[in-house]
Amino acid sequence: MKRQISSFLLGLTLLLLMPVNFLANDEPKITESENSTNKFYSVKIDSFLTALQKNYGKAMKDSTWKHLNSFEKELINVQFDDFKFVTVSGESLTLSSFNKPLVIVVGASWCGPCKAAIPALENLAATHSGKLQFLYIMHDSQPKSLEFFSKTNSTIPVIPSDRKIDPMQPVKAEAGKFRHVLQFPATYYLNANRVIRRVTTGGFIPSNYTRDGKTINFTKEDVYDANIKSYTKGIKLILPN
Repeated sequence: MKRQISSFLLGLTLLLLMPVNFLANDEPKITESENSTNKFYSVKIDSFLTALQKNYGKAMKDSTWKHLNSFEKELINVQFDDFKFVTVSGESLTLSSFNKPLVIVVGASWCGPCKAAIPALENLAATHSGKLQFLYIMHDSQPKSLEFFSKTNSTIPVIPSDRKIDPMQPVKAEAGKFRHVLQFPATYYLNANRVIRRVTTGGFIPSNYTRDGKTINFTKEDVYDANIKSYTKGIKLILPN
């Protein structure tokens, strides 16, 4: 009985880590009567946090997760602001300076699926060099962010949060004027106009679990392949044919 319960819990944990994907086709059309500024990411975040504060007050941090799935859908077709960032190496950059589609990943040093996804990210960044720009924004501040990537020989610009972030609060990462409220890891796929075409949250970790009475071994190689497949699906939406 204990073994069955353990297998069930492990399977449930893996299911919760699977990426949740939202495509442009899932999003209702934005009507012409809406103010055009509502299409900007920063405005969406402000509205989301204001609504949480109004509805929950001090309990907002415990209630955020209830609204994340619907909020992710609202981000499709929203335009990222021309955010300015400073990388862990001290380099200043703005999103408009790349003038190409962007894949922006947000993660944390303590996040297992975030670590497991880095090999696939590095592979795709090299494959699409010159046509696509990858960025990695961290929940952690500069020292932890630098430590997290120091062993990877990463070529992807890494952007730390500007301050120490409480993971129990709605804002999970903050760099410059960019604020992130979704779970980790999260990936935003932006076309050349910085319009979000896809959002994914969650990831994969190596593990053994039981399904339909069979033990399934999800290896590091399986994790790599699953991440490549997930990222490639989003990349196809933002790269010109």
